[in-house]
Amino acid sequence: MFKVQLAYAYAARIPVVLVMFAAFQQGWVTHHSAAPSDAPPGMALFPKFLWLGLFPQLILWVGFTLVSGMLMGGIVALLASFFQPAARSAA
Repeated sequence: MFKVQLAYAYAARIPVVLVMFAAFQQGWVTHHSAAPSDAPPGMALFPKFLWLGLFPQLILWVGFTLVSGMLMGGIVALLASFFQPAARSAA
């Protein structure tokens, strides 16, 4: 399950990173390019993208996806084990 969650996490986050790079570079006014209030004003593009786009998306959110996906998958596996049909005897 870990490999599937990891593949899903990166498949979901890499397009977001690309959109965030374009948003930072082009100056789009969206939630993808919004900087937190404590970010230094006039920060250069590359450090801004690294600290506010790349690192959070590929480390923080991938980790969150792995933990939450494994937790939910474990709960579903546990519940599924309770609802297994009983084995029939060969008579």
